[in-house]
Amino acid sequence: MGARIILKNINLMKTLLALLLLIGCLRQNEMKDISIEYIKESYSTNEALQVTLTNKTNESLFYYIGLECFINDEWREVVNDINNPKSKSSIISKLQVDEKKDVSFLIEKVLQDFIPNFDTYRLKINYGITVDAINKQNYSHPFKIKK
Repeated sequence: MGARIILKNINLMKTLLALLLLIGCLRQNEMKDISIEYIKESYSTNEALQVTLTNKTNESLFYYIGLECFINDEWREVVNDINNPKSKSSIISKLQVDEKKDVSFLIEKVLQDFIPNFDTYRLKINYGITVDAINKQNYSHPFKIKK
């Protein structure tokens, strides 16, 4: 009798875990306000990284793009703004409704002060509906930078 109750509890826990995993997967696939397209799997340091940003909302968005590195099992910011890599201040850009904007930067120039022993990166788009309300983020797929 006791073993039967334990098996029922284990099966219930498995079902709940599967449901939580499904919900997590669905949330990750929600449409973001800004999409990031054309990230390659890897780049060399002397290459330009080129992506296309698309505003998927019905209002203009203000944004800037940072760069994060995967260090010791967590994402850490290494460049606050790719357009102003030596500063902690950001140059804000605007993306109109349904606008697609090509963004490009030289990896070597952006990472010139960051000498990594790590190779996995991602772009972080910081955005909001006003310059004073940049409070959302979207992330690119991870990519490698090879020396």
